Amino acid sequence: MIDETTDISKLEQVSLVVRYTDDQFKVHERFMGFARTTEMTGEALFNLLLEWLKKLNLDVKNIVAQLYDGASAMRGEYKGVPARLKQIAPCGIYIHCNGHILNLCLVDVSTRVSSIRNNFGIVSSLYNLIENSAKRHAIFEEIQEEAGLQSLTIKQMSDTRWTCRWDCLKVVLIRYPQIISTLQLIEAPESHLLLHSMESFDFVFHLFIMSEIYLLTNILSKYLQSSQISISQALKQVKMTVDTLKSLRNETEFERFYSKALQMCEENEIDPPKLSKQYSLSYDDLRGEQRLYKTKLTTSSPATLPEIKSFILDNHLNVGLPVMNKLFKILWTIPVNTCECERSFSTLRRIKTYLRSTTGEDRLSGLALLNIEREAEIDYDEIIKEFVSAKSTRKIVF
Repeated sequence: MIDETTDISKLEQVSLVVRYTDDQFKVHERFMGFARTTEMTGEALFNLLLEWLKKLNLDVKNIVAQLYDGASAMRGEYKGVPARLKQIAPCGIYIHCNGHILNLCLVDVSTRVSSIRNNFGIVSSLYNLIENSAKRHAIFEEIQEEAGLQSLTIKQMSDTRWTCRWDCLKVVLIRYPQIISTLQLIEAPESHLLLHSMESFDFVFHLFIMSEIYLLTNILSKYLQSSQISISQALKQVKMTVDTLKSLRNETEFERFYSKALQMCEENEIDPPKLSKQYSLSYDDLRGEQRLYKTKLTTSSPATLPEIKSFILDNHLNVGLPVMNKLFKILWTIPVNTCECERSFSTLRRIKTYLRSTTGEDRLSGLALLNIEREAEIDYDEIIKEFVSAKSTRKIVF
């Protein structure tokens, strides 16, 4: 797994993480270090990866899967890293990071569906108006404290932060009355426009629908960020989320959202819409009101990968069935996301600050390794032996 970011020195840093499964089917994701690159082409990244693996004494032919964030240099059909790597490691299947796929879908929805796009536009303008001014933020904070509530801040929208949409919507939903009061006190032309937009049934109604949708996708996003799940578990969770979202498309759920929006409008003295008649949709009747769930098999018949893993280990089948043992290890080893790479960038930003912007690449990777892999068990005797054997002069001292 590799991912890239730009550090504080405006240099492209590439992070490498290796995922493997031990004989007890325990999954490990190990950060290997950072490497600086001046080119982001498929060829440059491929050569960098080969050089990295060679340095780590890892046989490229043993790769069973490769996972990237879906950038053009990564996913290119002919000149991308996966295509080049498959020529020398045919078993290394390419997987697009599931977390990035989910985020791309949500970004696409938030721009294509007009009602969602409009609501997010209002929320974004709300952040710019209140949170970019210390005085206006103080007004919002004071109104919350007067209501005996914990002080919350409106979150900034971003296309790259995976959970920001739910974080934004959650604050607007639970602090809606306080936000309205804040806008009424702010003396600025844009505050009156935002107040007019937010004091409408359409905004409130779509706010409830969006909150439900992005709550479910936020749960999925956090699940996909785990390093201990397998690709099959990830796909099952994705399917369950999709099925749950589909189950919301019926008359009963519409009535639930409508009632919530109506109640909030009444509490905040907002005029509800006047509907002449409500029509029942036939295709919703066909879909029904039930939500789909996976049924578990009996305990004697393991159905999921964790159950299969326990079954194999408890019955010592990992020795008696070497081929199946290898297949299950490969299945567990196939990665789901590049979150470990993303987490390494957080460490990078803590280490390479503007005070340490000239830190060398070896020292940078070394410090990052010490921090990220601090829980790894280390044989100090082996380290001393390797250190001594590196130079003959050290043998005299040690």
